[in-house]
Amino acid sequence: MQKTTLSYSVLLLSGDAVTEESFSRAVDDLVAQNSNAFIEQTQALTTYQLNFLRAIIDGVSSGFGETPVRDQYNLGSASNITRLKQSMIDKELVELTPKGLILGDPVLKLWLKRVISY
Repeated sequence: MQKTTLSYSVLLLSGDAVTEESFSRAVDDLVAQNSNAFIEQTQALTTYQLNFLRAIIDGVSSGFGETPVRDQYNLGSASNITRLKQSMIDKELVELTPKGLILGDPVLKLWLKRVISY
C-alpha cells in the first residue's frame, strides 16, 4: 500500500492555488488515511501509556517523574515512569531527543489530539 504524503494531497485538492481550506482538507485526509494504522498501534496501550502520550502531546518532554506531572497526567508511581518511557520508545511511538521525549510522527500526534478525550 502506497502512503499519500501531505504535499501530494494538497496538490490534488488545490488545483491552481493552495487555500487554507484545501490545506485543511488535505491534513484531514492524511489523518483519516492513517487512522486504521494508528488504531492498531494504540489499541493495546494501557491507561498509563495513553496518559503518557497525552502529556507529550501537551508539550511535556521531560520531568515525567515530578509529582505535579505525575499527578496531572495520572502516570502512577515514579518507578512506573521508567517503564512507561521505555515501552513507548520500544513501540516506536516516541523518540528520545536531546530536548527530551517527542512523538516522532506528526500525523500520529494530530490523530491522537483528535481521538484522546481530555
